[in-house]
Amino acid sequence: MAKQKKEKKPKRPFFSYSEEKMNDAIKAVRENGMSRKTAAKTFEIPRSTLIRKLSGAVPLKRKMGPRTELSPAEETLLVDWILAMARKGFPVHRTNLLTTVKKILEATDREVRYVTGMPGRSWFEGFLKRHPNIKQKHAESLSKARAAVTQDRIEGWFDEILDYLKQEKLDHILEDPTRIFNADEAGFSLCPKSGKVLGPNSYKEDFYQRVSSEKEQITVMATFSADGKYVPPLLIFPHKKMPKVIVESIPENWGLGRSDSGWMNSEVFFEYVSNHFIPFLKSENITRPVILFVDGHRSHLTQEVSKLCDENGVILISLFPNTTHIMQPADVSVFKPLKAGWKSSVRNWKFENFPKEVTRFTFGSILKAVFDEYATVKTVQNGFRKCGLYPFDKNNVDYSKCIPNRKTEIPNGTDQTSGFPEKSIGHY
Repeated sequence: MAKQKKEKKPKRPFFSYSEEKMNDAIKAVRENGMSRKTAAKTFEIPRSTLIRKLSGAVPLKRKMGPRTELSPAEETLLVDWILAMARKGFPVHRTNLLTTVKKILEATDREVRYVTGMPGRSWFEGFLKRHPNIKQKHAESLSKARAAVTQDRIEGWFDEILDYLKQEKLDHILEDPTRIFNADEAGFSLCPKSGKVLGPNSYKEDFYQRVSSEKEQITVMATFSADGKYVPPLLIFPHKKMPKVIVESIPENWGLGRSDSGWMNSEVFFEYVSNHFIPFLKSENITRPVILFVDGHRSHLTQEVSKLCDENGVILISLFPNTTHIMQPADVSVFKPLKAGWKSSVRNWKFENFPKEVTRFTFGSILKAVFDEYATVKTVQNGFRKCGLYPFDKNNVDYSKCIPNRKTEIPNGTDQTSGFPEKSIGHY
């Protein structure tokens, strides 16, 4: 006869009682004289657990899950940062949050239990549970986001920013053009295309031009104010250690930055704001706080930058996503004449200094002349006006640049508003 296996008793689920029931049982024993056995049965809680809590062997308040790495005060600061950044147009991605936590842990030199030093999914999910006033939403794909740039949404952005500034009692800044700025980066090629050139008619082949570095370009961080001025730019070079000859070639009061790629990153942007933009505000005696409009690039989104700006009277506000061609003065009005002026100036410089080529060492001096000639007061002021940033007026924006508002020609010769189907949005 086969031996029958004994049925295993189902395991009692842990924490099958609420904390409220446990508190009521403890109160009944201590204040009403109820026996521990009766209290456990009445409130449906484990008798052994009740005895341990009454004796002080375990804390009265139940603590679930592993310990948190940050203190409640530190988490509160993170929550305030996330909410503030979201209101100003910088929704924080999970990676940004986890990277910030890692930096906090490293800065305080505390022992952590994460292999990489950065918390993972469990910590993130716990953080959201501890702070229900924060929620995570999916970001739209770029093609869908571009199609989502509608007149209504841009007007909504204006309303939200104005409402935020009014709540903070900062809306008066919008009336002072000296306190409204726009910062953006642009690449300037060391060898821009020269356009058509002259040569012998007998040449059957194309003309050729000697160049030193056809693809190399220097990233320039430029900031403009609504009253028509420009902050001395920051030039970013791809060097680990900056050569002395480049340092000496930078125009007076201009900034110098470096990164491995030569592009803008969060460290360079922090240094720009800290060592260049804020000192400029002080030297020019510009009343603070000021508003600095930027695009939503991730280099602008770090807790360090946010804290630096808050402490120094700089209100960092993100323009509506995917609208820099509509709402950013630098893109709408200033960079086009600057790029045209750069192309012309490089051509003239090479003609006058033949056979020399424009290099990193001569870049700054040529660009200084270009900014002085082409970044005119009128050009900059027109950019802020066309973008509705000064005067702060949503009615000044050119909404015909929005994809849903574009006009297309139809066979009968009339115009109609184009409505692209969602699947074809990515082609535009």
